[in-house]
Amino acid sequence: MKVLLTCMECLQENGSRDFRPVVVTVNDERFFKMTCPNGHQSLTIIQQPKHEVLFELGMNALVDGYPREAVTSFASCLENFYEFCISQVSLDKGVDRASLDAGWKYMAKQSERQLGAFVMLWLNYFGSAPTLLSDKSRGFRNRVVHQAYIPGLDETLAFGDDIVACVSSNLRDMKHHLGDGLDAIFTSEFIARASSQNQRVTTQSIPTTIDWAGLIQNETVNLRTRLEDIKKDKVIFQWPKF
Repeated sequence: MKVLLTCMECLQENGSRDFRPVVVTVNDERFFKMTCPNGHQSLTIIQQPKHEVLFELGMNALVDGYPREAVTSFASCLENFYEFCISQVSLDKGVDRASLDAGWKYMAKQSERQLGAFVMLWLNYFGSAPTLLSDKSRGFRNRVVHQAYIPGLDETLAFGDDIVACVSSNLRDMKHHLGDGLDAIFTSEFIARASSQNQRVTTQSIPTTIDWAGLIQNETVNLRTRLEDIKKDKVIFQWPKF
């Protein structure tokens, strides 16, 4: 998946009149060492949490005609959202990073343990069970991942809708209990990633389908409409006319 990033030095020197974005391919770290058309070098971090990027990878896979790959990206999105919640809420409640990392080792490669940890985290801190994926969607995901089932567009979008509903519901629950603390959680996550580089970095946002700020405001997410938007954007992302 390709995204457009802005050279901040160009913007500072020339403003928007000489705006020439840099096309980069998303990586696991969401860090990008880039050189703009004017020769400025920079290290840029994408602010979006990993689960939002994973969902966007799934949407781009659908646009390219790969529904099976979209399902695996959507499923990975949800699992990473569980991990995000476990780590960030635990840190917010006073667990130190070293202890959190030590505990995570026992479940890092076992998704069922992670799901159990996520459920117990919710019960412990928020006093209720979280919203989980429906049995139908879990069965669909298992058919695709473990039984080599090749899904169609409609059922893949239905699975994506269930992922969106699950993430949205839990984010709104977090907002209800944490208030402005939720904003701080998302901010601290990307600041921690930026600080890990021990050098000057710039931070930028990219548009995502499940942007957390929109979800907590009950903004409607129409996956079919979003697919059409991505199709239009890919002309810019993959064949820029500089």
